[in-house]
Amino acid sequence: MLIGIDGRILAGKGDGIRRYATSLVKHMLKIDRKNEYVIYLPKDSHLPEKYIEYDNCQLKVIDLPSILWKTLLFTRVLDRDAVEIFHSLAYVLPLAPKAMRKTLLVATFHGLHFEHFLTSYYETIYWILTYRSSAKIADAIISVSQSLKEEICKKYGISPDKIYVAYSGVAENFRPLKDDEKAIYCKHIIKKYGIPTESYVLYPSGGLSPNKNLITIIKAWKVLKKNGSKKHPSRHNTRRYKFD
Repeated sequence: MLIGIDGRILAGKGDGIRRYATSLVKHMLKIDRKNEYVIYLPKDSHLPEKYIEYDNCQLKVIDLPSILWKTLLFTRVLDRDAVEIFHSLAYVLPLAPKAMRKTLLVATFHGLHFEHFLTSYYETIYWILTYRSSAKIADAIISVSQSLKEEICKKYGISPDKIYVAYSGVAENFRPLKDDEKAIYCKHIIKKYGIPTESYVLYPSGGLSPNKNLITIIKAWKVLKKNGSKKHPSRHNTRRYKFD
């Protein structure tokens, strides 16, 4: 089987979704030796060499404006290449009716936060024309959680039969640390980033968009600061943090 992948999210630096997509494709090419893959890229994009090292994968540059990747013109490219399944790693699919294409379309959905945190009229129109339409036109949807699957069904009126839940994997470097390792890493991180040992907030996020809930973090910090010091419960011990 020949599987096509939308490689636009793979090219360049990125946020959590791009990290997810990069890791997924890397491991998929390594594990799956039965199928062939083609990664479609826009003109002038740069993709790391790590994808070329696999003999079951080829890179193909498509000289089409970004807007045309969402149309019937792109599915004609897929049909011409005899791609059986095309996978969008982040929501957006070419909006081609099933009767006008041979290729099956699959999209991975990571959340519906854009439905709740729209900030402009332009964004509203964009999401309606792309994300919602992609969900409806997809032959199958991959959801990263069961709750997201239920939300897609409820909000878009899509049958649960075409939505498959596949939880995000965990990289090998995410593992429990021993106590002595924790001490070493903590000292290293504190020194590297100049983190105060008494008072700080760790904000691990890929941006400052409204759905990241930064405003709530600031409000919580204000409450903690007002109350002076708070005990932070842990499974192993209790530590006291001071808020200046």
